[in-house]
Amino acid sequence: MWVRAAASTLEQLQEIAARGGGDGDESAEGQLPLKLLAGAPLAAASELMERYDARLGGFGAAPKFPRPSEINALLAAAQQARLSGDASKGEELLGAALHTLRAYAAGGMYDHLGGGFHRYSVDAHLHVPHVSAFSGLGGQAFEKMLYDNPQLVSTYLDAIAADAAAAAPLPAPAGAPAGAPHAGDGPRGGGGGSGAAEWGVFAVRGVLDYLLRDMRHPQGGFFSAE
Repeated sequence: MWVRAAASTLEQLQEIAARGGGDGDESAEGQLPLKLLAGAPLAAASELMERYDARLGGFGAAPKFPRPSEINALLAAAQQARLSGDASKGEELLGAALHTLRAYAAGGMYDHLGGGFHRYSVDAHLHVPHVSAFSGLGGQAFEKMLYDNPQLVSTYLDAIAADAAAAAPLPAPAGAPAGAPHAGDGPRGGGGGSGAAEWGVFAVRGVLDYLLRDMRHPQGGFFSAE
């Protein structure tokens, strides 16, 4: 199913690229239209918000994976919306990203003893991490992967920065009276309204400590999984 869907998407993109620009679009032949590229963050965020679990955090039903790309898309779209003057949409998207990241760090998908994120949660509440059975070894363990933990560090840091930026009003448009409210003003006060500077840093430090302590190979590099 995924192979067919990917092939269909690729064909559509190739058709768009072959047509090139048009209708005031300045993209060259063989490139994606600039209007399409400019609208990509908000389009991706719109699809994510259809699956966003506003009560528990994350996206869709169980199992829930801590995919950095999903949060990155929301952060990019939130920034785009805010800079374009749609503060309400920016706040909604940023709020979904921060809520999800906080839920990931507060639940059982995060290892509160050893640090780092487990591969995924088997329940929608993000309480129970997946257990992997080791064939022939007679043991079981909660999986942790190298492919997502370093990415999550970057995502959490970006979210902390986005939260702080959203708490500070954008510069007023040229010619606006001093102190006048404008579209860049958000509803939150200064300093970051979600507390991401605290719980985000907690998660980042835990992941980095875990990676350096448990995932480094004695001969250099890192193990791919634990």
